[in-house]
Amino acid sequence: MKGQAGIEYLAIYGVALLIIVVVIAVLLNMFGAFGQNTICVGEPKTFQCADNVFQVSNMDSDPGAEIGVKLYNGNLRGIKVIRATCYVGKEKPSSVPYTTVNQNIPAGDTTEITGVNCYDRDGQPLQYEQGKTFDGTMEIKYKYDNDLTTAGERTARLYITTRMD
Repeated sequence: MKGQAGIEYLAIYGVALLIIVVVIAVLLNMFGAFGQNTICVGEPKTFQCADNVFQVSNMDSDPGAEIGVKLYNGNLRGIKVIRATCYVGKEKPSSVPYTTVNQNIPAGDTTEITGVNCYDRDGQPLQYEQGKTFDGTMEIKYKYDNDLTTAGERTARLYITTRMD
């Protein structure tokens, strides 16, 4: 009887303590105490932000936003990233220029791609606003190493949500 009472006591107070911890964690997260809520999902899945490293920033003197990622090539063959662009949302505006990249990534390896300009839904340069949330797409044009087919460039997309740093 005493054992049952002890177990009930621990269960009730354990659950109450767990609820308090979860509520505190949610409140702290709402006020940014746990840092940024960042997401990076690749399409196809063989492309990912390695170590969840990506950033939307303003690296030069103009007010436009740029994106940089540490790109993981999960393909069985090496690739050459030819060019890339970045835009708000998942649908690419009709006229978005690409930034030339020309970087090789061996199979199963990573490389940093930086300085890719971002654009708004109208195809205009995205204005950098520190602390504002960016929810958009980085589109990458690439070819496989030693590709003997005439298929040409392929497209990969990284869907990214983060705060502008």
